[in-house]
Amino acid sequence: SEKKENSVETTMMTKCWKFKMDFKKKKDKLYMKKVFGVARWTYNQVVSLWKDDKTINRSIARSKVTKQDSDALKNNPWLNEVGQCIRDGALCDVFAALKTAKTNKKNGNIKKYDLSFKSKKHMDSDSIYMPHRNIERDEKGRGRIVIQFPNYGKVVVSLRGDDHKV
Repeated sequence: SEKKENSVETTMMTKCWKFKMDFKKKKDKLYMKKVFGVARWTYNQVVSLWKDDKTINRSIARSKVTKQDSDALKNNPWLNEVGQCIRDGALCDVFAALKTAKTNKKNGNIKKYDLSFKSKKHMDSDSIYMPHRNIERDEKGRGRIVIQFPNYGKVVVSLRGDDHKV
């Protein structure tokens, strides 16, 4: 007798929040500036690698830029102040942008594409990837979340206005 295999399509739901942040402590605000700085630096390093070699893949980029034993981290120890999940998220952002650009080119929406570097000038609209396991609602009140950073600890963030609704 033949067994018929059931194929089950699985989809991964991603929850995204977009919000402006207010911090209770000045040191938390300074730490978040470091987080965004590390994410921007990592993104720019991966873009630079891609501009030099358009065939680069995610695992090669990860080994050169985000892994603990990479030369990039050895030469820039300040990157270790922020957890690897932030660096990996920035790397994933580059490859997601590439995938989108390639799809748009294939569908005839654009003729060519190039990735640009992130700038400090646009920090007010910058974003980072944060694994869901690192984010929780604050039990003390609405409009606040707690973000757990591996190398720092917990940061309580107040959400301003309706900015957190996406």
